[in-house]
Amino acid sequence: SGVWVAASGEEQPPPKNGKQGVPGIHIVDLRTMEGVLVIEEAHTTSVRCLAFGRDSRLLASASAPPNPVVTVWNWRKKQELCSVALRIDAVFDLKWSPWSTSKLITVGKRLASLWSYEGTKLVPTSLQPDPERGFNRTNFMCAAFLQKDHAAVGCQGTGEVYVIDPRGYCIEREKIHEGTVYTMLSVETIDGMRLVTGSEDNTICVASIDENWKPIPLTYITFTHSVRSICLVPDADGTDVVVGTIAGDIFWSKGFEDEEELKIRRPVVCGHFDGELWGLDTDTFSSSENRKHRFVTVGEDNQLIVWDAMEKTTVSRVCLNRVSKSVRIKTREAGCMSSLPPPFASRTVCLSPNGEYIAVGTKDGFLHVFHSMDLSRISSCDLTARRGTKSSGHRRPPGITVVRYSPDSRALAVGMGDGTTVLCQVNESYAPKAFISSHKGAVTHVDWATNGRNLRSAGRDQTLTYLDIDKAQLGESKKNIYPRLFRNTTWMTQTCIFAYVIAGAHPPEAEETIITRGGSRQRPPPPPHVLSVDVAARKPLAAVGDSEGYIHLYRTPFPEHVDSKHRLSFHAHAAKAAQVR
Repeated sequence: SGVWVAASGEEQPPPKNGKQGVPGIHIVDLRTMEGVLVIEEAHTTSVRCLAFGRDSRLLASASAPPNPVVTVWNWRKKQELCSVALRIDAVFDLKWSPWSTSKLITVGKRLASLWSYEGTKLVPTSLQPDPERGFNRTNFMCAAFLQKDHAAVGCQGTGEVYVIDPRGYCIEREKIHEGTVYTMLSVETIDGMRLVTGSEDNTICVASIDENWKPIPLTYITFTHSVRSICLVPDADGTDVVVGTIAGDIFWSKGFEDEEELKIRRPVVCGHFDGELWGLDTDTFSSSENRKHRFVTVGEDNQLIVWDAMEKTTVSRVCLNRVSKSVRIKTREAGCMSSLPPPFASRTVCLSPNGEYIAVGTKDGFLHVFHSMDLSRISSCDLTARRGTKSSGHRRPPGITVVRYSPDSRALAVGMGDGTTVLCQVNESYAPKAFISSHKGAVTHVDWATNGRNLRSAGRDQTLTYLDIDKAQLGESKKNIYPRLFRNTTWMTQTCIFAYVIAGAHPPEAEETIITRGGSRQRPPPPPHVLSVDVAARKPLAAVGDSEGYIHLYRTPFPEHVDSKHRLSFHAHAAKAAQVR
């Protein structure tokens, strides 16, 4: 219909000023990538599914549990045309028929329904159980319309695809995959109707539909991870296929007609996909044109990724630990947001100044080191075992919170969760030479002096500690209790949040006054905390990340009293800005 727009739904915002946030729907112009309009307060819970009608005039949306609701919109007028509350726990997929503007299908937990849109209401036709064909109420994960208002639905766990008629009766079924069918779509080709399905068995199946509506598998394409999404993109040369996997990879391929064109190339986009992103570092000191725009990241998904900042693409990546089938997936949070156990969660990463090494520290105290060029493993050691602080009972060992190489890349400083600073000798397979008790809380930031003879660290105990480093004998290094000696020291990096140079970045403390509002006494909310900082080496510029997700840019040196006119601020993240570089 000549309309090139996309819709995206919001998660339910957190409460603000005692009022629960209400999510909206955003419409984006795909040609300019600019927002067209926002349907505010579209649902009372998060928006889970969205689908445009055949002529792009109508938009259907489904909300998250509890009590999911399906709503039909005239999105140009931001007008709600009709809505209906569903008697299921969750909606997993919502599709409009590409052949009719009045037919929809929803699938979810133990229920699926065909809908007829009649202008002011949605009339349901529930799927009818058929024990003889093995068609019982189960969890339906995805759906796609076929011709003549027939539909196909994919089931959880079994890998089966059912074909249902407009009355809701199952007329055919076929086991296509060996696991849950997560996504499907239908497409008309010169050889007839094709049903494309993606599954947790890491495959895509292209199947034909015979005259009896039976799916017949034609081609399988294997990926390295579970397939979660498939999309068709019209092109001048035909139809491109875009595939997304659970590992955050996006693949781009050509057509379904020729089997040779189904060969999947290298992913065009990939990244972190499970849990939070914690570690970030840049190749600041490299003189190579090929490397000075690199940066590295680690998170809770067991991956180390090297990126190209100019091309905005991944250069290489590697798994830190081998995940076997015997690894138990967490059923509850245990100090991290990933579905993997805490040993697979990384907390910090650092590129060496000579550009040769990448060091990664994990939540359970393991230190992994890789060559930066090919990401081959150099060393892996358990610093908690070397020190004799293994976990006992329900208490976990202190994890690694920060790592930082010395200017000559011959020593590595490791900050631990129990306030200990560990000094490791690089040329001796990163053997720990000194364990220095620096803080009463976790070590959060570490900086080396440019001469390599001093080290400073900031901790969660709100203190700044200095160390004298013996470069010949790291084991002889010790604390220095005279901070005034370091006021004029030149530091290789400036990431410590309590350093003199960035003292003006900390917001002033809230006044100790009582605010009276409506007869009630309230204290003013505390100001956001500075969580991360970095000062540019060659420009008078500093970046600061705070606890509310804001990134602030300042000119250095800082004025004595910093206010909004001395900085540029961006609300970059929905949560804490853990690292800036």
